[in-house]
Amino acid sequence: MNMPQLKFLKSSDPASAKNKKMIIMMPVLILVFIFVLTRALKQPASCSAIVQNPVSAKSADANTHDNVLQSGWQIPEVYPANLRDPMHAVSTVADTGSGGDIIVKGIMYSHDRPSAVINDRIMHQGDKIGGVTIIKINKNNVEFEMNSKTWTQQVQH
Repeated sequence: MNMPQLKFLKSSDPASAKNKKMIIMMPVLILVFIFVLTRALKQPASCSAIVQNPVSAKSADANTHDNVLQSGWQIPEVYPANLRDPMHAVSTVADTGSGGDIIVKGIMYSHDRPSAVINDRIMHQGDKIGGVTIIKINKNNVEFEMNSKTWTQQVQH
């Protein structure tokens, strides 16, 4: 009995040779994929922590402090008192009552709409704070007006 043979296995053209290679490589690649997949699913996550020698929290803090001193790394200082914590919203405290309490903390200048940080609030030209009107915000200073008196203030560091 004669077995029919596949037509492309007998051919000698380059496309046929490529098809032969593909047919041979597909089962091999499938086996490699299955092997890698089963290995990946069997192993625990590489970021899991193993506690070998549990210690009390007090001694752990002491050990951490000793390690910091040995490594030469300095514990950073707490935020300086004059900086605002960016993770907390600016409080909306009532405006100050007099012009003497106004502190310009920063200027964000643009030709379209300049703004300034005054007493921890972002203000724009024409806004009022404590009875004082912001006349103009320049690159280096802010012009104020109160009771028909005008003055300028620079950013206070």
